[in-house]
Amino acid sequence: MLFKYCHRVCYTWSSDAICEGDGYRILRCWRYLMLVFRSRQRKNYCIKGLNLLAQFHFYLNERQSHQLIWSRCINIHGLPGQNVPCDLFLEHLNKICKLAIETLGSNFSEKALEHVGHCVGILDGLFDQFDSDFCIDKLSGRHMLADSEKE
Repeated sequence: MLFKYCHRVCYTWSSDAICEGDGYRILRCWRYLMLVFRSRQRKNYCIKGLNLLAQFHFYLNERQSHQLIWSRCINIHGLPGQNVPCDLFLEHLNKICKLAIETLGSNFSEKALEHVGHCVGILDGLFDQFDSDFCIDKLSGRHMLADSEKE
């Protein structure tokens, strides 16, 4: 029971560090998470953490180390404590790009793909503006408790 609690605290600590955009705290979290991954037989994650720490301390120069630490997350909402990991943001952009490519239909060509690639960021803003103009609520991405009184 205590073991699971410690894992949960470590995960929460890591998630909070990402939300706040604190690069050095993210690095400290990776040190502890490496032990958790090793104990859970997650070898690839452990190697990923080791590579991150080795790059920061030994392989990269000071400028590159600074960039490695402070480019782990991105603030797309413009509010404090609302950062998201860069890889998650990239997944959202990939989803928008795939939706745009699907709408091409038979007009699928290399030139059309270039246009879609240049417009991905603009499309994201247009989708958000469309949703706000027509009062379409965004799903929060968090599970809500079911209301038993509705039934």
